[in-house]
Amino acid sequence: MDATFHKVDLETWERREEYEYFSRGGCGFTMTAELDITHLRRYAKEHGAKLYPMLVAVAAQAVNAHPEFRYGWSEEDEFVCYNTMHPLFFDVMENGNVKCLVAEYIPDALRQVEEIERVRAEYADVNKYNPQGAFPLNSVNISAVPWIKTTNISFCLQYCATFYPPILTFGKFEERDGKTVIPLSVYCNHAVNDGYHCAMLFQDFQRRADGLE
Repeated sequence: MDATFHKVDLETWERREEYEYFSRGGCGFTMTAELDITHLRRYAKEHGAKLYPMLVAVAAQAVNAHPEFRYGWSEEDEFVCYNTMHPLFFDVMENGNVKCLVAEYIPDALRQVEEIERVRAEYADVNKYNPQGAFPLNSVNISAVPWIKTTNISFCLQYCATFYPPILTFGKFEERDGKTVIPLSVYCNHAVNDGYHCAMLFQDFQRRADGLE
């Protein structure tokens, strides 16, 4: 999996002031928006794809389109911006617990779904939380809670001051006025993201979901 990056030079980085200010307090925030996935859901059905992997694929596209959501740490503990963030997704086991898996990021949505399904099949009989071992440092958590209607999902991170990738969680979708809508909650580290960046992520996801062809 691609793990290339460039090191962030804090001396010249244009966000240095905000980074230092919000890092002192370890400030994170969560925003939730309702998204229209009518076309995405129909597209997934037409191509024999399950909804959750398709949501993961499009969300991964949106994340990778914005450098603000690709910050993290290298193996040498350097503050970096990765070129690629690989989708980390979940599969429910028979005992009700989940296993966490990561697939290589592929920009094409249908090929990304195929890769997700390939990984799921490879570890289908392994009942462990992380059967692949240590996750890549440049992975992004994209989960779903489809069993109950929610209006917001918030997160509490012990090490929020130094955890930079966003956390994306879809809620339960519903049919309303002829459309399929779904809530998406996104956790951000305020040191590297503002509300503006999070709003751009929602808008980018919506644009990509509407443009699947």
